[in-house]
Amino acid sequence: MKFAMPIRKSPGMVDVILFSAILFASTKPLLAGEATAPAPPAAATTTGTTAAIGPSSPAIAPCVPLACGAIRAGDQVWVVSTRCLGCPTGGTPTLQISLADGHGGWINSSLEAFLATDNASITTDVYVHGNDADSGIASSEGLLIYRQIVKNAPADRPTRFVIWSWPSDRQRHPIRTTRAHAHRADADGYYLGWFVSRIDRRVSIGLAGYSFGARVVSGAMHVLGGGRLAGQSLAAEAGSKPLVRAVLIAAAEDCDWMSPGRPNERAVPLVERMLLMNNYCDKALKKYRFIDPCTKPEALGYVGVGPVSQPEKIEQLNACCPAGTDHDWRRYFFNDALVSQMRPYLFLDGAK
Repeated sequence: MKFAMPIRKSPGMVDVILFSAILFASTKPLLAGEATAPAPPAAATTTGTTAAIGPSSPAIAPCVPLACGAIRAGDQVWVVSTRCLGCPTGGTPTLQISLADGHGGWINSSLEAFLATDNASITTDVYVHGNDADSGIASSEGLLIYRQIVKNAPADRPTRFVIWSWPSDRQRHPIRTTRAHAHRADADGYYLGWFVSRIDRRVSIGLAGYSFGARVVSGAMHVLGGGRLAGQSLAAEAGSKPLVRAVLIAAAEDCDWMSPGRPNERAVPLVERMLLMNNYCDKALKKYRFIDPCTKPEALGYVGVGPVSQPEKIEQLNACCPAGTDHDWRRYFFNDALVSQMRPYLFLDGAK
Protein backbone atom coordinates (compact mmCIF):
# COMPACT_ATOMS: atom_id res chain seq x y z
CA MET A 1 0.00 0.00 0.00
CA LYS A 2 1.57 3.25 -1.09
CA PHE A 3 0.10 5.51 1.58
CA ALA A 4 -0.81 4.28 5.00
CA MET A 5 -3.58 6.42 6.48
CA PRO A 6 -3.93 5.63 10.19
CA ILE A 7 -7.33 5.09 11.72
CA ARG A 8 -8.03 8.05 13.96
CA LYS A 9 -10.40 8.48 16.83
CA SER A 10 -13.17 10.90 16.01
CA PRO A 11 -13.75 14.11 17.96
CA GLY A 12 -16.60 14.67 20.39
CA MET A 13 -20.25 13.80 19.77
CA VAL A 14 -22.33 16.05 17.54
CA ASP A 15 -25.99 16.15 16.66
CA VAL A 16 -26.98 13.24 14.40
CA ILE A 17 -29.25 15.57 12.46
CA LEU A 18 -26.23 17.61 11.38
CA PHE A 19 -24.69 14.56 9.69
CA SER A 20 -27.66 14.02 7.40
CA ALA A 21 -28.18 17.74 6.80
CA ILE A 22 -24.59 18.20 5.66
CA LEU A 23 -24.65 15.05 3.54
CA PHE A 24 -27.75 16.27 1.70
CA ALA A 25 -26.83 19.95 1.43
CA SER A 26 -23.35 19.35 0.08
CA THR A 27 -24.28 17.10 -2.82
CA LYS A 28 -26.33 19.53 -4.91
CA PRO A 29 -25.63 19.38 -8.68
CA LEU A 30 -23.75 22.03 -10.61
CA LEU A 31 -26.35 24.23 -12.25
CA ALA A 32 -26.02 25.83 -15.66
CA GLY A 33 -24.78 29.38 -15.18
CA GLU A 34 -23.37 28.75 -11.70
CA ALA A 35 -20.30 30.92 -11.45
CA THR A 36 -18.35 29.65 -8.48
CA ALA A 37 -16.58 26.33 -8.86
CA PRO A 38 -13.89 24.46 -6.97
CA ALA A 39 -10.36 25.74 -6.87
CA PRO A 40 -8.16 25.21 -9.94
CA PRO A 41 -5.75 22.28 -10.00
CA ALA A 42 -2.80 22.19 -7.70
CA ALA A 43 0.47 20.51 -8.56
CA ALA A 44 0.80 16.99 -7.23
CA THR A 45 3.97 16.27 -5.30
CA THR A 46 5.50 13.05 -4.09
CA THR A 47 7.58 12.65 -0.97
CA GLY A 48 9.05 9.18 -0.74
CA THR A 49 6.12 6.82 -1.27
CA THR A 50 3.50 9.18 0.14
CA ALA A 51 1.46 10.93 -2.52
CA ALA A 52 0.16 14.36 -1.59
CA ILE A 53 -1.94 16.98 -3.30
CA GLY A 54 -1.14 20.58 -2.49
CA PRO A 55 -3.54 23.48 -1.81
CA SER A 56 -4.82 25.76 -4.54
CA SER A 57 -6.20 29.28 -4.78
CA PRO A 58 -9.91 30.04 -5.30
CA ALA A 59 -10.86 31.01 -8.83
CA ILE A 60 -13.80 31.15 -11.19
CA ALA A 61 -14.01 28.11 -13.41
CA PRO A 62 -15.71 28.20 -16.81
CA CYS A 63 -19.37 27.17 -16.81
CA VAL A 64 -20.24 23.84 -18.37
CA PRO A 65 -23.84 23.95 -19.71
CA LEU A 66 -25.87 20.91 -18.78
CA ALA A 67 -27.56 20.98 -22.19
CA CYS A 68 -24.26 20.41 -23.98
CA GLY A 69 -24.32 16.86 -25.22
CA ALA A 70 -21.02 16.68 -27.08
CA ILE A 71 -19.34 13.28 -26.89
CA ARG A 72 -15.66 12.86 -27.74
CA ALA A 73 -14.97 11.11 -31.05
CA GLY A 74 -14.78 7.35 -30.51
CA ASP A 75 -16.53 7.46 -27.11
CA GLN A 76 -19.97 6.30 -26.03
CA VAL A 77 -21.95 7.52 -23.02
CA TRP A 78 -24.69 5.36 -21.54
CA VAL A 79 -27.05 5.56 -18.56
CA VAL A 80 -27.87 2.32 -16.76
CA SER A 81 -30.64 2.74 -14.19
CA THR A 82 -31.82 0.52 -11.34
CA ARG A 83 -34.43 3.01 -10.14
CA CYS A 84 -37.35 0.72 -10.93
CA LEU A 85 -35.81 -2.31 -9.25
CA GLY A 86 -36.49 -3.57 -5.75
CA CYS A 87 -34.31 -5.92 -3.74
CA PRO A 88 -32.26 -8.46 -5.71
CA THR A 89 -33.98 -11.82 -6.14
CA GLY A 90 -31.33 -13.70 -8.08
CA GLY A 91 -33.08 -13.43 -11.42
CA THR A 92 -32.14 -11.25 -14.38
CA PRO A 93 -32.66 -7.61 -13.31
CA THR A 94 -34.61 -5.39 -15.70
CA LEU A 95 -32.17 -2.53 -16.12
CA GLN A 96 -33.28 0.66 -17.87
CA ILE A 97 -30.61 1.61 -20.40
CA SER A 98 -30.18 4.70 -22.57
CA LEU A 99 -27.50 5.93 -24.97
CA ALA A 100 -26.48 9.58 -25.32
CA ASP A 101 -27.18 10.88 -28.83
CA GLY A 102 -24.39 13.49 -28.72
CA HIS A 103 -26.85 16.39 -28.93
CA GLY A 104 -28.08 16.55 -25.35
CA GLY A 105 -30.67 13.80 -25.69
CA TRP A 106 -30.97 10.12 -24.83
CA ILE A 107 -32.05 7.13 -26.90
CA ASN A 108 -33.84 4.26 -25.18
CA SER A 109 -31.80 1.09 -25.54
CA SER A 110 -31.32 -2.35 -24.03
CA LEU A 111 -28.76 -4.54 -22.33
CA GLU A 112 -28.39 -6.56 -25.51
CA ALA A 113 -27.60 -3.42 -27.53
CA PHE A 114 -25.08 -2.31 -24.90
CA LEU A 115 -23.31 -5.67 -24.85
CA ALA A 116 -23.21 -5.68 -28.65
CA THR A 117 -20.76 -2.75 -28.42
CA ASP A 118 -18.24 -4.73 -26.33
CA ASN A 119 -14.79 -4.06 -27.76
CA ALA A 120 -11.51 -5.17 -26.20
CA SER A 121 -9.81 -1.99 -27.45
CA ILE A 122 -12.31 0.30 -25.70
CA THR A 123 -12.37 0.64 -21.92
CA THR A 124 -15.67 0.55 -20.09
CA ASP A 125 -15.70 3.12 -17.27
CA VAL A 126 -18.59 3.25 -14.82
CA TYR A 127 -19.33 6.24 -12.58
CA VAL A 128 -21.64 5.78 -9.57
CA HIS A 129 -23.05 8.95 -7.99
CA GLY A 130 -23.62 9.57 -4.31
CA ASN A 131 -26.58 10.56 -2.17
CA ASP A 132 -29.44 12.95 -2.99
CA ALA A 133 -29.59 12.45 -6.76
CA ASP A 134 -32.73 11.90 -8.82
CA SER A 135 -32.51 10.55 -12.35
CA GLY A 136 -32.06 13.97 -13.95
CA ILE A 137 -29.32 14.98 -11.54
CA ALA A 138 -27.58 11.62 -12.01
CA SER A 139 -27.39 11.93 -15.80
CA SER A 140 -26.39 15.61 -15.74
CA GLU A 141 -23.74 15.03 -13.09
CA GLY A 142 -22.47 12.01 -14.96
CA LEU A 143 -22.11 13.93 -18.23
CA LEU A 144 -20.15 16.68 -16.50
CA ILE A 145 -17.85 14.13 -14.89
CA TYR A 146 -17.37 12.32 -18.20
CA ARG A 147 -16.18 15.57 -19.82
CA GLN A 148 -13.83 16.37 -16.95
CA ILE A 149 -12.27 12.91 -17.11
CA VAL A 150 -11.74 12.77 -20.88
CA LYS A 151 -10.85 16.41 -21.60
CA ASN A 152 -7.11 15.81 -21.04
CA ALA A 153 -7.08 12.09 -21.73
CA PRO A 154 -5.15 10.75 -24.74
CA ALA A 155 -7.26 10.85 -27.91
CA ASP A 156 -6.29 7.26 -28.70
CA ARG A 157 -7.83 5.95 -25.46
CA PRO A 158 -11.61 5.81 -26.13
CA THR A 159 -14.08 4.95 -23.40
CA ARG A 160 -17.54 3.50 -23.17
CA PHE A 161 -18.65 5.63 -20.22
CA VAL A 162 -21.55 4.35 -18.10
CA ILE A 163 -23.48 6.55 -15.69
CA TRP A 164 -24.89 4.23 -13.04
CA SER A 165 -28.19 5.74 -11.85
CA TRP A 166 -29.53 4.29 -8.61
CA PRO A 167 -32.44 5.36 -6.36
CA SER A 168 -30.95 7.90 -3.96
CA ASP A 169 -33.48 10.73 -4.35
CA ARG A 170 -33.74 13.39 -1.67
CA GLN A 171 -36.73 12.88 0.61
CA ARG A 172 -38.38 14.59 3.56
CA HIS A 173 -36.67 12.72 6.40
CA PRO A 174 -32.90 13.09 5.90
CA ILE A 175 -31.75 10.79 8.71
CA ARG A 176 -34.07 7.95 7.79
CA THR A 177 -33.38 8.46 4.08
CA THR A 178 -29.60 8.48 4.50
CA ARG A 179 -29.68 5.19 6.37
CA ALA A 180 -32.05 3.69 3.79
CA HIS A 181 -29.74 4.78 0.97
CA ALA A 182 -26.78 3.16 2.72
CA HIS A 183 -28.61 -0.18 2.66
CA ARG A 184 -29.80 0.36 -0.91
CA ALA A 185 -26.18 0.92 -1.96
CA ASP A 186 -25.51 -2.71 -1.00
CA ALA A 187 -28.31 -3.91 -3.29
CA ASP A 188 -26.87 -1.82 -6.10
CA GLY A 189 -23.46 -3.30 -5.43
CA TYR A 190 -24.96 -6.64 -6.41
CA TYR A 191 -26.69 -5.14 -9.48
CA LEU A 192 -23.49 -3.45 -10.65
CA GLY A 193 -21.53 -6.66 -10.13
CA TRP A 194 -24.11 -8.57 -12.16
CA PHE A 195 -23.97 -5.96 -14.93
CA VAL A 196 -20.16 -6.04 -15.16
CA SER A 197 -20.22 -9.84 -15.20
CA ARG A 198 -22.18 -9.72 -18.47
CA ILE A 199 -19.41 -7.76 -20.23
CA ASP A 200 -16.85 -9.57 -22.37
CA ARG A 201 -13.87 -10.55 -20.19
CA ARG A 202 -11.46 -8.99 -22.71
CA VAL A 203 -12.84 -5.52 -21.93
CA SER A 204 -10.97 -3.52 -19.26
CA ILE A 205 -13.29 -2.16 -16.56
CA GLY A 206 -12.76 1.07 -14.60
CA LEU A 207 -15.13 1.70 -11.67
CA ALA A 208 -15.42 5.09 -9.98
CA GLY A 209 -17.73 5.83 -7.07
CA TYR A 210 -18.33 8.96 -5.02
CA SER A 211 -19.66 8.90 -1.43
CA PHE A 212 -22.32 6.15 -1.24
CA GLY A 213 -21.42 5.38 -4.85
CA ALA A 214 -18.06 4.13 -3.55
CA ARG A 215 -19.97 1.68 -1.38
CA VAL A 216 -21.78 0.46 -4.50
CA VAL A 217 -18.44 -0.03 -6.29
CA SER A 218 -16.75 -1.95 -3.48
CA GLY A 219 -19.83 -4.14 -3.19
CA ALA A 220 -19.74 -4.86 -6.92
CA MET A 221 -16.09 -5.89 -6.72
CA HIS A 222 -16.89 -8.16 -3.78
CA VAL A 223 -19.64 -9.86 -5.77
CA LEU A 224 -17.42 -10.19 -8.86
CA GLY A 225 -14.79 -11.77 -6.62
CA GLY A 226 -17.21 -14.51 -5.60
CA GLY A 227 -18.75 -12.84 -2.56
CA ARG A 228 -22.35 -12.61 -1.45
CA LEU A 229 -24.25 -9.32 -1.08
CA ALA A 230 -27.88 -8.44 -0.36
CA GLY A 231 -28.50 -12.16 0.01
CA GLN A 232 -27.33 -12.91 -3.52
CA SER A 233 -24.22 -14.07 -5.33
CA LEU A 234 -23.28 -14.55 -8.96
CA ALA A 235 -23.32 -17.98 -10.51
CA ALA A 236 -19.81 -19.40 -10.62
CA GLU A 237 -18.40 -19.20 -14.14
CA ALA A 238 -15.31 -20.86 -15.51
CA GLY A 239 -12.59 -18.68 -16.94
CA SER A 240 -10.76 -15.55 -15.91
CA LYS A 241 -12.15 -12.73 -13.80
CA PRO A 242 -12.64 -9.31 -15.43
CA LEU A 243 -9.72 -6.86 -15.36
CA VAL A 244 -10.98 -4.22 -12.93
CA ARG A 245 -9.48 -1.04 -11.55
CA ALA A 246 -11.30 1.27 -9.17
CA VAL A 247 -11.39 4.79 -7.73
CA LEU A 248 -13.28 5.38 -4.47
CA ILE A 249 -13.76 9.10 -3.80
CA ALA A 250 -14.78 10.39 -0.35
CA ALA A 251 -16.13 6.91 0.31
CA ALA A 252 -19.19 6.74 2.58
CA GLU A 253 -18.49 3.17 3.63
CA ASP A 254 -17.26 1.61 6.86
CA CYS A 255 -13.47 1.83 6.88
CA ASP A 256 -13.02 -1.90 7.56
CA TRP A 257 -15.56 -3.30 5.11
CA MET A 258 -12.88 -4.53 2.69
CA SER A 259 -10.94 -6.22 5.51
CA PRO A 260 -10.91 -10.03 5.83
CA GLY A 261 -14.13 -11.32 7.38
CA ARG A 262 -16.06 -8.11 6.62
CA PRO A 263 -18.94 -7.53 4.15
CA ASN A 264 -16.84 -6.62 1.07
CA GLU A 265 -13.74 -8.69 1.85
CA ARG A 266 -13.38 -10.03 -1.71
CA ALA A 267 -13.12 -6.59 -3.31
CA VAL A 268 -9.35 -6.20 -2.91
CA PRO A 269 -8.43 -9.70 -4.16
CA LEU A 270 -10.56 -9.05 -7.27
CA VAL A 271 -9.28 -5.60 -8.22
CA GLU A 272 -6.01 -5.08 -10.12
CA ARG A 273 -5.38 -1.59 -8.69
CA MET A 274 -7.40 0.76 -6.52
CA LEU A 275 -7.15 4.45 -5.66
CA LEU A 276 -8.76 5.71 -2.46
CA MET A 277 -9.17 9.48 -2.69
CA ASN A 278 -9.87 10.30 0.96
CA ASN A 279 -10.44 13.56 2.80
CA TYR A 280 -9.51 14.06 6.45
CA CYS A 281 -11.33 17.43 6.36
CA ASP A 282 -14.75 16.30 5.07
CA LYS A 283 -17.27 17.54 7.65
CA ALA A 284 -19.99 15.11 6.53
CA LEU A 285 -17.77 12.02 6.59
CA LYS A 286 -16.53 13.10 10.01
CA LYS A 287 -20.06 12.38 11.28
CA TYR A 288 -20.49 9.15 9.33
CA ARG A 289 -20.55 7.15 12.59
CA PHE A 290 -24.15 8.29 13.10
CA ILE A 291 -25.16 6.07 10.17
CA ASP A 292 -25.25 3.23 12.72
CA PRO A 293 -25.70 4.37 16.34
CA CYS A 294 -24.83 0.89 17.62
CA THR A 295 -21.45 0.26 15.98
CA LYS A 296 -20.50 3.92 15.29
CA PRO A 297 -18.31 3.10 12.26
CA GLU A 298 -15.72 5.48 10.82
CA ALA A 299 -15.91 6.35 7.11
CA LEU A 300 -13.30 4.90 4.79
CA GLY A 301 -13.16 8.24 2.99
CA TYR A 302 -12.36 10.04 6.26
CA VAL A 303 -9.87 7.80 8.09
CA GLY A 304 -8.59 5.52 5.32
CA VAL A 305 -8.91 1.81 4.80
CA GLY A 306 -8.52 -0.76 7.54
CA PRO A 307 -6.28 -3.86 7.29
CA VAL A 308 -6.76 -5.61 3.95
CA SER A 309 -5.28 -8.53 2.08
CA GLN A 310 -2.90 -7.54 -0.72
CA PRO A 311 -2.44 -3.92 0.45
CA GLU A 312 0.10 -3.34 -2.30
CA LYS A 313 -2.83 -3.00 -4.72
CA ILE A 314 -4.09 0.14 -2.96
CA GLU A 315 -2.93 3.74 -3.19
CA GLN A 316 -4.42 6.33 -0.85
CA LEU A 317 -4.42 10.10 -1.23
CA ASN A 318 -5.55 12.72 1.25
CA ALA A 319 -7.38 15.36 -0.81
CA CYS A 320 -8.08 17.64 2.14
CA CYS A 321 -6.26 20.69 0.79
CA PRO A 322 -7.80 20.93 -2.71
CA ALA A 323 -11.21 19.47 -1.79
CA GLY A 324 -11.72 21.31 1.49
CA THR A 325 -14.37 20.55 4.10
CA ASP A 326 -17.42 20.24 1.82
CA HIS A 327 -18.76 16.83 0.88
CA ASP A 328 -19.11 17.83 -2.77
CA TRP A 329 -18.21 15.84 -5.91
CA ARG A 330 -17.34 19.04 -7.77
CA ARG A 331 -14.39 19.61 -5.45
CA TYR A 332 -12.77 16.50 -6.91
CA PHE A 333 -13.85 16.42 -10.54
CA PHE A 334 -13.28 20.11 -11.22
CA ASN A 335 -9.69 19.90 -10.03
CA ASP A 336 -7.43 18.75 -12.87
CA ALA A 337 -4.69 17.58 -10.51
CA LEU A 338 -7.09 15.22 -8.74
CA VAL A 339 -8.63 14.00 -11.99
CA SER A 340 -5.17 13.27 -13.39
CA GLN A 341 -4.62 10.97 -10.40
CA MET A 342 -7.81 9.08 -11.29
CA ARG A 343 -7.15 8.46 -15.00
CA PRO A 344 -4.65 5.57 -14.63
CA TYR A 345 -7.28 3.71 -12.62
CA LEU A 346 -9.79 4.23 -15.44
CA PHE A 347 -7.36 3.07 -18.16
CA LEU A 348 -7.26 6.62 -19.57
CA ASP A 349 -3.64 7.56 -18.89
CA GLY A 350 -2.23 6.54 -22.25
CA ALA A 351 -0.59 3.36 -20.96
CA LYS A 352 -1.34 0.35 -23.12
